[in-house]
Amino acid sequence: MPSLPKRLVALAAAIGCSLSALPAAAQWIASGRWGTETNWRYVVPGTWLIQRSDDPAQPVSIHAEGDNHVGRIELWCNPETRGSALRFGAYRGDALHQPAAFEQEKTSETVAFVIDGTRFERLFEYDAAARIWTATDVLDADFLNAFSWASRMDLVNAAGEPITGYRMNGSSAAREALRRSCQF
Repeated sequence: MPSLPKRLVALAAAIGCSLSALPAAAQWIASGRWGTETNWRYVVPGTWLIQRSDDPAQPVSIHAEGDNHVGRIELWCNPETRGSALRFGAYRGDALHQPAAFEQEKTSETVAFVIDGTRFERLFEYDAAARIWTATDVLDADFLNAFSWASRMDLVNAAGEPITGYRMNGSSAAREALRRSCQF
């Protein structure tokens, strides 16, 4: 059996040790729980969290969980393209049409962000297999200005039915993190 050069073995061991020491990225692990399986904290719905990344296309993202833990939202921007996007999941209500994964139906719906009475309409697309809604070009200066000073943000469907709502705890810091990253 051929043996590996000592330098290659040492390099592989060093890489393995350094990777195992890196913490897993923080994420929602259960209703109200943010972090990793072994190191998490309870987060009150409507508290905006900032997550930084080494990914140049998504260096910062902001996250919150809706009222009564209904609907988790993630917003981020790409500083190179000045584009933005969102992910909306953990939603089990009936204000958005959610076809079953086996139906393979592509669904999109207009959703309004109502931020202290000001409406911002965006088109959400549904991925039935992942049970996640996505949207692009979500953020702009007007949206972020309203977001940073608001006390409440509600999501409603095209018929005006409530989807979920968010308190805005920490929204100024979250908005500033996006502004610094993408220069909105």
